[in-house]
This record gives sequence, structure tokens and C-alpha cells, in this order.
Amino acid sequence: MLLTEVGERLLPLAARALSAADDAVTATVSPHSTLRVGFSYNALGENTTPLVREFESVHPGVRVELRRIDEVPFAGIEDGRSHVAILRGLPADPRIGHVVLHQEPRVAALPREHPVAALAEVTMDDMRHSPLVVVPITGTTTLSLWDGVGQAPRQVIRVHNLEEWLEAIAAGRGIGLSGESTSMLHPHPWVVYRPVSDAPLLPVVLAWAGDQPHPLTSDFVDLAKARYVCTVR
Repeated sequence: MLLTEVGERLLPLAARALSAADDAVTATVSPHSTLRVGFSYNALGENTTPLVREFESVHPGVRVELRRIDEVPFAGIEDGRSHVAILRGLPADPRIGHVVLHQEPRVAALPREHPVAALAEVTMDDMRHSPLVVVPITGTTTLSLWDGVGQAPRQVIRVHNLEEWLEAIAAGRGIGLSGESTSMLHPHPWVVYRPVSDAPLLPVVLAWAGDQPHPLTSDFVDLAKARYVCTVR
């Protein structure tokens, strides 16, 4: 069943209302609180677990619930499924508060038989002859990244999530561009990752709903800033 235009506008509002009601019910039946942290891929890489463990240790009775939500741009912030979200790239929606934790170098993801896979490091221009595989909803790779640094790929292949992106590259459909944490968290026997010397850095962002923040949001943001702003790459 397809939603009408009005229904499309009301759906995220209804989801947020239901999420708030669920939070209220949970608070009345349990002394424990839950902070839902959404992410679309990679979260904070190897730093995710230390942050969650430390936050829970200084907030007894609080549980951090990590949720992968990759079918919407802001990992559930927009519809209330997440209280806080770890994003790649700056959120364009002015209703979403955010802080940049660090800037992540980008890597090229290449089929292992790709001509430039033998190089230790590649440039943006090295990728111009191959189709570019992207995830439009949550990804941050667009052809504008090539402005001023080289000729952009002529063909774009769109997929839905990280797994499809990785398998398309492994199958030789094209190449990809992502943050270096992808190379650490998602190795693949048919894909090689190479640093891209002239690619712009990728902001890693902690975001939250600016109009209705969860009571624990500020504490989580403050801890993340204290531990990771300008300290991780």
C-alpha cells in the first residue's frame, strides 16, 4: 500500500510519538533507562565499545542500545527510533543538533583484480575509468568529491546498504569510496582497500533531535567529545 503525500509527512511524526510513548511506559515500569544510539554503518569503529562501556559505568542502571538503521538518512533521529546517532557527513537538516567528533580519511574499495589495486595509495583521478558504487540514502560519496581533483567516474551504480555495496564491488561491478573504518570493520576476500591521497576527509558526527533531546543525550555527547574529539582518525 502506498502512502499519500500527507501520509508521507505524518509517518515520521507518528513514529516519534509512538517512540516517546514507549519511553514513557518503560520509565514507569522499570527503574532502568535506555539510550538508543543509531548508526547506519561503522558507528565509531573500534572506539564504539569503549564509549558504550564507559558511559554505562558512570551511569549505573542505564543501558545503551545500539541500533543499525540504514533505510533513512539520519539513523532513526528523524522518526524517534534513535535518541542519538553516529553519522558520516554533516546533517543538512537544521532541526538536528550535531557535533563533529573527528575527520576520517577515505579509502578506495576496489575489486582485487582492479588495475590500480596493485598501488599502495591511489588518487581520485585513478578511479575515473570505473563505475562508482554508492549508497544514496546513507552514503556520503557523490561525484562532486572529484571537483578540482580529477575526472569523475562516468557511471554511478546505486545500491541500498553496505552489504550490497561491498558485494557489488567484489563482483567487479565498480569501485567505491568510504571512510577508513570500513576497511577495518568490513574486510572481504575479493575487495582491497587503498588510501586515497587527495580525497577530502569525512566528518564523523554525533547527532540528536534538537527539539526533543533525550535526558541522557547531553551526557553521552559530552563523554564522546571528551574522549574522541580530535583524538581518533
